[in-house]
Formats: sequence, C-alpha cells, structure tokens
Amino acid sequence: MERAVSAAWQEPYKHTGNMLERVLSVYMKDTSNHYARYASITQSSGTGKSRMVDELAKQIFCIPMSLGSKSAYPPQDIEVVRYFQSSMSGNAGMRAQRIQLFMCALFEIALARVKVIASEYDSEDKSLSGLASRFRQLMSDGMEYGQHGQYREEFYSDVCKRATEVSCISAQLLSSRSGITHTPGQGSPTPVVSVEDQKATPITVTTAAQALTSYLAKIPIKSSAGANTQLDLILHFDEAQLLTRSGNTAEEALFPDVRRALGLIRNLPIFALFLSTVGKLEQFSPPPQLDSSERIFRSTLVPFPPIVWTPVDVLAARITNDKVWTLREVASTHHIAHLGRPLFAAMYDAALAEGDQEVHTWIVKFALQRRAQRAVNAPLTGPRQMARPQSPPSLQSPR
Repeated sequence: MERAVSAAWQEPYKHTGNMLERVLSVYMKDTSNHYARYASITQSSGTGKSRMVDELAKQIFCIPMSLGSKSAYPPQDIEVVRYFQSSMSGNAGMRAQRIQLFMCALFEIALARVKVIASEYDSEDKSLSGLASRFRQLMSDGMEYGQHGQYREEFYSDVCKRATEVSCISAQLLSSRSGITHTPGQGSPTPVVSVEDQKATPITVTTAAQALTSYLAKIPIKSSAGANTQLDLILHFDEAQLLTRSGNTAEEALFPDVRRALGLIRNLPIFALFLSTVGKLEQFSPPPQLDSSERIFRSTLVPFPPIVWTPVDVLAARITNDKVWTLREVASTHHIAHLGRPLFAAMYDAALAEGDQEVHTWIVKFALQRRAQRAVNAPLTGPRQMARPQSPPSLQSPR
C-alpha cells in the first residue's frame, strides 16, 4: 500500500483546467475589505486537493507544510507539527508570539534558499516559474511514505530552530511590552512581535514577508500563472485541522493566531491555503455570527469563501463519438475504477504497473466499501453533499 500511494503521487497530473489558478486570480483581484488573504479547501480524502496545489507550485512559489498524521501522504513535517503542538499550551500572548516568530523564520529561511537557487541560474534562464519549480522539486526529492527528503527536513529544521532562538529573545521583550506595537484599525488590534537581527534592525512578520516578496518580484515572469494571479507566494497548510484543535483544557487552537498573523501581511501578494479532509466548513469558515473576530462578526472585515469543488473522473477514459463503446467496456472494473476521486484511479494504475495484484484487488474492494458507506450516509454527511456557499463563477464545473 505504501508503494502504491507513493507511486500514485507520481502519476501524470490530469485536470479539467487550472481551476485553482483561476480562483486565486479572482480572489487576488477582489477589492473587498478582507480580514486576511486565505481560504480553505475542504473535501474528502483522495479528491486531489494536495496534488492540485502541488501542481500550481510548478508555476507559483509555494511553501508547503504537511500537518497530518504520521500515516498521511504527503508525509507529516514532524518539526513543524512539534513546534505547533508545543505552542498550544502557552497563554494568548505566547501563542501569538510563537506563531509570528515561526512565520518570520519561515520567510527568512525561504528567502535564503531562494537566493541559493537563483544563483544556480544564468540571468537569461532565470524566471519566477523556474525558481518555483526548482524549489518544489527540492522540497519533494526523496519523499517517501512516512518521511520527507533531506532538503525539506533541513529546511524546516532551520525554520523551527530559528523561530525558537528568536522566541527566547522576544519573550523578554514581550514581558516588558517593548517588543510589541499595535496595528491601527477597528476592533481589537493585533499585537505585532518584533525582534532585532544581528544589525539591530527590527524584524516583524511584515518586514520578513516584504523582503521575500520584494526579491521574488524582481525575478522575470515567463509564465502566465504569476501574471494572471498577481500572486508571488502561496503558503500551503496541508491537513490543517491540527490548527483548529485543542488537546485539553490547557491548550488552545492556533488557527486564530495564524489568521491574525496573515492579517498583518494581507496587503502583500501572499495567499494562504488551508487544506482539510474534515467535513466541517465552519472549522476555517464559520458563520460571521460565530466567528471569534469582532471585525468579522460586525462585518467590518470579511473572509474569502471556502473552496469545496475539486475535479472528479479526470483519469477516466472519455466516451466520445469517434469510438464505439460496448456495455462490457463501460461496466468493466478498469473503467469504473477510474471514475470518481483521482486517488483510487492513480493507485489502481500504479499497482497495475508494478504487478501488485494484492494492492490492485484491495483498491477495488475498498472503493466498493466506500461506495456502500456513502450510499447509506449520503443524505446526511459528506462534503460533496453540503450546500456550496456563495463563490466565484470560476469554481463551477466546466461540464
């Protein structure tokens, strides 16, 4: 099974058009007064959420973080999960501090890595999509079921180490309140944690993000993706339901703190995506009357609508008029296995290619079980049965 899952991730990507790029383009051009530039993608497992973002990462610079269980794929980023889990037990000020310092470190380390990648290119060959694709490749190299490759492990080891180091410095500033400023605006202001670098220059989430996006903005764009979306950077939180959980009465969910940090950089060409397989849209997009933010509760600021539609049947053979299809072909296991969520079809093909009959048979049985379960629960549960909230026209199915 592990080999089949890993092989399925490497199957050629097929889709009905770059929907995610179109949606983000609409969102980036939206002039409404948004709380922050983020949206959730909530759907069942195997529907291609992670792969869809990974494919766009070939064109737009994307920093992926996998927060799922150790049995998830893509694998868990252990250092990041450990950092977030250790942040849950702090008080409100400490949680805000640790989240902001993590994002500061994330932007700083990413900028350092981008500069190294850029130095490998000749000036004529360097492009934003080329750098994005190269960074994605490095972050994916060596990825197996249960672990990432050396580059990605070292990347997040450096990020978490840097965040922890500056956290010790900032803790003293936080206690004396000399390291906190406030952003103007209505409602409760967001505390801004500031630390100093080796040159005694103040660093905040905003300045660290500006440094990275300013560098990326200087790199030529030779792809339509960056130009169409007006977007330089995507933050990808995979299996992000970890951020909405609280382990016990002494622990608090981190998502409000992450969202506040994103609010500080909402004027920059950065967009965050929170992917989740938990079928509850309200975990990242609660109704305004239940939102923890007073500014959203009073409609002073608004969130972006969640994304709930992902393509299905993309790996199935198309029934067209130029070929006569028999009932045997249409009803065959091979054809039916390629309908529905892409993961089943990709695993089916991967197992077939490796001659693994055991996995091949298991996939068919598992799909039948899931189908029977959905038939029983369809009226009540399942993200695809949930009413779709108001969303841009680009989210509609092209079929």
